[in-house]
Amino acid sequence: MTTGVGMRWLGSLRTRLIAMLSVALLPLGLVAVYQTATIVRDAGTLTARDILSRTEAATATQYRVLLRAFGAAGALGAAAAALDDADNAACDAIMDRFLQLNPEYVFAGFVDRDGRLRCSDVGQDVDLSQSDVWRRFSTATTEAVAVSRSGAVSGQPVLIVSVPIRDAASGALLGRQNLSLPQSLSALLLSERIEALDLALIDASGAVLAASTGLEDTSRFDRIGIVPADLSVPADGLLTTRETVANGTQPVAIMSLVPGQVYAVGIWAEGTQTGASAWDISATAFPILMWLASMAVAYLTIDRLVLRHLTALRRRMADFSFNDPGRGVARLDHAPDEIEAIAQSHNDMITGILSDRENLRDTVREKELLLKEVHHRVKNNLQLISSILNMNIRTAKGQDAKDTLKRVQDRVLSLATIHKALYADTRVDQVRADRIVAEIVGSMFSMGLPTTSKVRTSLEVAPVRLDPDQAVPLCLLATEAVTNALKYVGKPPDGPPAISASLGETPDGSCELTISNTRGAPVPDLHPSTGSGLGSRLILAFGSQLGGKVDVTETDTEYRLVARFVKLGSSPDEGEADAAA
Repeated sequence: MTTGVGMRWLGSLRTRLIAMLSVALLPLGLVAVYQTATIVRDAGTLTARDILSRTEAATATQYRVLLRAFGAAGALGAAAAALDDADNAACDAIMDRFLQLNPEYVFAGFVDRDGRLRCSDVGQDVDLSQSDVWRRFSTATTEAVAVSRSGAVSGQPVLIVSVPIRDAASGALLGRQNLSLPQSLSALLLSERIEALDLALIDASGAVLAASTGLEDTSRFDRIGIVPADLSVPADGLLTTRETVANGTQPVAIMSLVPGQVYAVGIWAEGTQTGASAWDISATAFPILMWLASMAVAYLTIDRLVLRHLTALRRRMADFSFNDPGRGVARLDHAPDEIEAIAQSHNDMITGILSDRENLRDTVREKELLLKEVHHRVKNNLQLISSILNMNIRTAKGQDAKDTLKRVQDRVLSLATIHKALYADTRVDQVRADRIVAEIVGSMFSMGLPTTSKVRTSLEVAPVRLDPDQAVPLCLLATEAVTNALKYVGKPPDGPPAISASLGETPDGSCELTISNTRGAPVPDLHPSTGSGLGSRLILAFGSQLGGKVDVTETDTEYRLVARFVKLGSSPDEGEADAAA
């Protein structure tokens, strides 16, 4: 007996509902977890890129100054090398003239390969071969940058840019052209920085060339111990972290200004976000909780609104008998309108069976009336759902939520229109599909397009009678197609935006539904929408239900959807019925 109870529990609607809800909501939960984790990871990447880009922007002016200095040094060195060794006066004049035209530099001089200052703006013949700066420059094969607390010629703190000058024919080294920038200029350029960011220029060994804090206070940069030669600094920069004195962490951005020579180091304030925080990471667990909560809420809602009323209704149905029909009358306690309608239909069916069981013809008529009543009530209930959705649309805060609810409302109204046609038509085996399509499309045009949008609409339908099994997917297909047209209509270059719809029969006896819209610039007063692909999948599904084919033609200025299908068996008096209607 215990086994029988257990089997009944496993086969109950509640148990199956829990299982189906778990299976149905689990993919959504997994997708949400994956998307949340992806967003958290991408947010960390974007934050790191943002720090690097802001550091690069803060050093952009200094970078341009260095590039200009390298270019100017190369040009001056080439001019100096072209002169004879005995023509030092002309070389001095070139250097002096350059400084007059470029006052941001404090020294310009050409040093031969032996370390002797051959010519300069000061016109002195100075031996630099024993200076630390020249020893460093003499071992470099490319452009180089060095800092001097007291320039050998200028006597002031300078940033020295040196470019090797070679013989054009043999490639032999002729000397190096040096240009000196005052340290005050570099400090001024680096001081134009972002708040909470300290900047410095360092060489490959980590020696500070210039700093926004001044060369008198480089302790922050010395403490972090950045040596670019030991790091692999990519072209777009490197972001790392260093511990602070207070055992905290602060981001450090390293940018390559002159590869292998000059680097920019940016120390950001402690607490600057560099990636995903602990809260962001823990947020991936939130979709799982939402999945469990959604399943519980969905079950409790369905149990409260549906299952308990169905149980009561089932008991009343089981209690029905011809000898005591009163026991089978369903009286539900605050049931939803849909279930109340089913219960009422059950009660009406009992009344109909008891009153018409002696006359089969009256019973058939009563069933037709009941069927129409069901369609009428379903139509009313669907319109009630549409009204509820409309209230939700007005109170929804996000445009995406409003668009989603609006699309659901359009589908509900389409079903309501179909049920209206089913109970209003004099025939139950066929319906006027053209009237239903015209009503649905016309309603969507009037509700989906503001009067200020200036979108031209056209609707052409010819009398078409269809079996209800074809009318339903046809109308739903028309709803999805017009919804897509309203979402993606655009203004073409050669005319106004337009949407057209048509339904009719082709000469070969098949039916054809055409929905088209122009494409181009966005239409004012229409909310932009991003597609999820659901509408296209529904269109293909409804086309399959019709037993037809859906063709889509796309150009730069138009999107056209054509659905062709063959009608199910038609009645011979179809034309006469249309004429009478």
